[in-house]
Amino acid sequence: YSMLNLIVPLFVSSFMFGLVPILDKKALEYFPSVKQYSVLRLIAYTVFTFWVILGYAFYMGVSFDDLKLNSENKQGLKYLIPLALIDSVAFIFYILSIKAGEHTGMVSLVGMGVTLITTLLLSHYYLGQRLKPGMGLSFGVIFIGIVMTLYYSSK
Repeated sequence: YSMLNLIVPLFVSSFMFGLVPILDKKALEYFPSVKQYSVLRLIAYTVFTFWVILGYAFYMGVSFDDLKLNSENKQGLKYLIPLALIDSVAFIFYILSIKAGEHTGMVSLVGMGVTLITTLLLSHYYLGQRLKPGMGLSFGVIFIGIVMTLYYSSK
């Protein structure tokens, strides 16, 4: 049961993240300016995120008192604020890559591969999580897959 609590939300979020490049690519056909599209998408994202969070909070029974900052979670702001900045900058570069590339799948593959490797390595160095020997092989397979995708997409 606990493994399902991990796998189901992960599968649903991964599936939805897989839809994003396709929808972005289709939407970008109607927006000649990446700047215009990026700003409109960020606004739409912000509005919908606000409503989803409110709905989720209501569903989970979260009260406004639960959202107050205390001395412990105020420390988390030093990570939350850079996270929001990094996420916003990453979004702009992602939109630029979707707009520039013919192969939407390549953008996703390279992005996911780099994300996976970055997360695993930074988790090891900054969070002290152990890397297992098989992970080196996984890195190699991912790297070879990215190189092959880039090579064959250019032909």
